[in-house]
Amino acid sequence: TSEKVKVYNEIDTNKQDLLNKQTELYTQYDELLKARRSIEYGLSQLNLGINQAETSFNQAQSAIDSALASLNANPGLPTQEEWDASYALLQAQQVQLNNERAYVLEPLYAQRNEVLNQQAQVEYGIQSINEGFILIEDGLVQIDDAYLKANKEFAKAQKLLNDGIKEYEEGLIEFNNEKNDAYLKLDESVFNYYEILVKGEDKVELENVIKTDDRYIYWIDRDAYPGNAMLENILSPIKVMTTIFPLLFFMVAAILILITMAKMVEHDRTQVAIMKALGLSTRTITLSYLMYGWLAALSGSLIFGYFGNWLIPTVLFNIFTTRFSIPLIQIVYYHGLSFVAILLSLFFSSVAILLALRSVLKETPAQGLRPKPPKNARRSMLEKVKWFWNKLSYANKLMIRNLSVGRMKILLSSIGVVGAIALLVIGLSLRSSANTTIQNTINTYNFDASIQLSEEVPYDQLPELPVSIEKIEPTISVNADFNNQIIQLNALSNHQELLSITNLNGKLVDINQNSFIIPQSFAILNQLKVGDEFTFSYDENEYTFKITDISNQYLGKTMYISMDRLNQLGVEKNTKRFYLKTTHEFNDSLKDALLKNQQIESIDTKSIIIERSNEMLSMLNQVILIILISSFALTSTVIYNLASINIVEREREIATLRVLGYTHREVKRLINSENYVLLTLGSILGLPVGSFLSRWISHMVSTNEFYMPDVIEPNVLLFSVFIAFIITFITNLILEIKIRRIQLVESLKAVE
Repeated sequence: TSEKVKVYNEIDTNKQDLLNKQTELYTQYDELLKARRSIEYGLSQLNLGINQAETSFNQAQSAIDSALASLNANPGLPTQEEWDASYALLQAQQVQLNNERAYVLEPLYAQRNEVLNQQAQVEYGIQSINEGFILIEDGLVQIDDAYLKANKEFAKAQKLLNDGIKEYEEGLIEFNNEKNDAYLKLDESVFNYYEILVKGEDKVELENVIKTDDRYIYWIDRDAYPGNAMLENILSPIKVMTTIFPLLFFMVAAILILITMAKMVEHDRTQVAIMKALGLSTRTITLSYLMYGWLAALSGSLIFGYFGNWLIPTVLFNIFTTRFSIPLIQIVYYHGLSFVAILLSLFFSSVAILLALRSVLKETPAQGLRPKPPKNARRSMLEKVKWFWNKLSYANKLMIRNLSVGRMKILLSSIGVVGAIALLVIGLSLRSSANTTIQNTINTYNFDASIQLSEEVPYDQLPELPVSIEKIEPTISVNADFNNQIIQLNALSNHQELLSITNLNGKLVDINQNSFIIPQSFAILNQLKVGDEFTFSYDENEYTFKITDISNQYLGKTMYISMDRLNQLGVEKNTKRFYLKTTHEFNDSLKDALLKNQQIESIDTKSIIIERSNEMLSMLNQVILIILISSFALTSTVIYNLASINIVEREREIATLRVLGYTHREVKRLINSENYVLLTLGSILGLPVGSFLSRWISHMVSTNEFYMPDVIEPNVLLFSVFIAFIITFITNLILEIKIRRIQLVESLKAVE
């Protein structure tokens, strides 16, 4: 009954609207007729004025033409001067007449054209109104037909309703009878249903055995649980990084130990010669230096090994508990790993000391007590360029010659800087790659919220919502299989706007009926490109689509297709999920208003989705931050150690320069400049090495769900070098104290 009243009210409302519009058209028609009469009257007055003006000007023109003809018939009469004056007067009258004609007639003609345009508009309006009268009459006829048709349909529906009520009452009696039996069977089945947790070595064989049991209902792998899968996606790159970065750190530390011990032994060359002269054996001298290295290796490995065993798991646990519900984990000290770290430290320090002592121990005590003969100072390449070399200051020439003589020193120092720069590039690149991965995903969201309906509806049947909507678009998701991988096909409407899919060139991809878009991570892992045939399985059938575009996404395995593609898959175009953009800013009040709608089951706002993505990014960034801090610490150690050794081994040279008249500032500038040159040389090789290792590590830490792009941004390289220069600058400031404390007399007499 309520539906019948609603339909009749709607028909009456439509009919009343047509009648109101008809009345409005009559009013407009009368106004247009009045306007047409007014325009016709005005047009006749304008034509009359134009005719009168034309007649007056034509008469004046005739008088001027007659006078000119009379003058031309009697040239030079009565006198030439009088004839010329009369002719000039007539010419002036002609010009004045033309000006008056233009001044009077042109506005009249323009006004007449404007009136004619108004007349044409009025005639068009009258014609449109006449067509409107015809449409309204047709509409009234259709409404009367609809009224009659509704009467017939309601009469038919009433009959069906009566039959349905009778059938319902009969079915209700039958249902109540069967319900009691069903409850009895259900109570019995509850006691026969169990969930069993199974653990075994061969999961496939175990699953096949369990499936043969008649009581089997379903099987779920641990990897299929969303929380476990998400945690594994985050832990996978961390596991790889925890394997790779210790090796890199050990390599850089080994180079640092080798350089340090080589410089220290070379600095103690005289002391070694004295010990040999006093009768100490080579084994004793070697053991004394080995004890020094072993003590440093043992103390560093024990203290920082166990400290790192406690600190890093604690930090990681605090990071992951912000996103996942993880039970309290007891920190376990892995003595075996600490023992491996100690052995590696002892090995690297022993090798470095033995290599450093090899050449010193070969010398006799007499050779060791004498200063090393200076190396042959070969001319550098710059000295051959006379015009450039002559423009350099003496301090710069001295620095270039020192560097050219100590080529081995430059090589060893540069290797340490190369490792330090490479670690900085790797840490900053990983952070930049993680940011790029998440930001590319976030930038696709142009919607304010994603709503989930309680029941499926046709995709083109947009739900009626209690808020003002600017745009709403449907989406349908189905799962398919590709090479034993579960992929998601996300169907979108043609020319959709609320999900901005961007290709590798940064251009928006327009969805059309043939669209099949895969993410960049999936394309790299499976070696696919635009134009390739993509074959997958859905509902036990195989389908092949051509790849039309590749998006700039590095997360997940979501493929975007058009709604038309669903027809080829045999999927009904029903959906529960819609993207929407509201007219006003989306806030909690709009969300509450939407949730009150019984159609809507849940809402995911854009801010919540971004917050979840940023949580994942935050976890990765904090893990990478640990690597960056370690890289900064190791870089600082390398640069400080190299600069400090450089000063210690050059104390005699610095003292000589001071005695020769160099000021403290000039000596400091010379040492600092050499440090910056060494850093520059190390950076030239460290940047490509770091870029190569960063790309390699990006591929290593990538998984099927989370792919780390291997793009090295120029700002990462510049920032890495900038940090190294800042560390060098701070190191130079610290070592300035050591330069000031050099005793000139003691340094010069050290050889004696």
